[in-house]
Amino acid sequence: MPYLFQKYYPMRSIVFITGETLLIIFSLLAVNSFFEGVSISYPHFWKIVQQVLLVTIVFQTCLYMFDLYDLSNDISIAETANRITLAFGVGCIILGIVYFTLPSVIISTKVFWSGYLVIFVTILIWRGAYYLILRRKLFGQSVIIVGTGKLASDVTRVIEARHDSCYVIHGFVGDVEPEYNPDGIKVYKKLEDAFRSKQSKNINRIVVALDDRRGVMPTESLLKYRLAGMRIEHGVSFYERATGRILVKWLDPSGIIFSEGFELRRA
Repeated sequence: MPYLFQKYYPMRSIVFITGETLLIIFSLLAVNSFFEGVSISYPHFWKIVQQVLLVTIVFQTCLYMFDLYDLSNDISIAETANRITLAFGVGCIILGIVYFTLPSVIISTKVFWSGYLVIFVTILIWRGAYYLILRRKLFGQSVIIVGTGKLASDVTRVIEARHDSCYVIHGFVGDVEPEYNPDGIKVYKKLEDAFRSKQSKNINRIVVALDDRRGVMPTESLLKYRLAGMRIEHGVSFYERATGRILVKWLDPSGIIFSEGFELRRA
């Protein structure tokens, strides 16, 4: 599982950000090669690398500042283009200040502005393709939610409300209709029924989101699937990992007692 600073990041998001970084780098290198030619001499090549990395870091920092890496909300390509323009405008101001203080990292005017246009177009195409993946929920992990009460509703809202959610709900397991089920997702009586469905081979994990686990937890079924290699996760832990926030109203005191992060050091 990819974690950074104890927060989970879906592999799809990491690939997106890494891909955008490489797009900026290679766009600038291609434009520089077109105007200046290709040179493999160490001093010249190292200077180009410094120039390209500086522009990449500044532009991506500005994209982050303008919430262009927050993909939880669905925004249009037109709005994306507008935000990229504003972000790159601020980036140009920052680069202007850097170039004034460090003339050695200045890129020639024709390379910079040609690279600017190429980067703008390629990033817009890249993001358009990624938005299409998010809207169609491609490459999403299929989950089964055990429970139909309030905790199951909280978990469902996390999955359904976030545009960049990497999860797709395959079905619920319970005796009654879920309190929150806007898409009319199917409800199964037993966990085994869900795995008998046609799309069961795509199920990646089971999320146990029962309001009261005493006497209603399908322990034998869960144990069977866990021993078969299925990933099983508690609803509260799933919520915390997906959102980076603690679901306080469902917090179990034992969760605090056995959790990490309360060490008191001299510093």
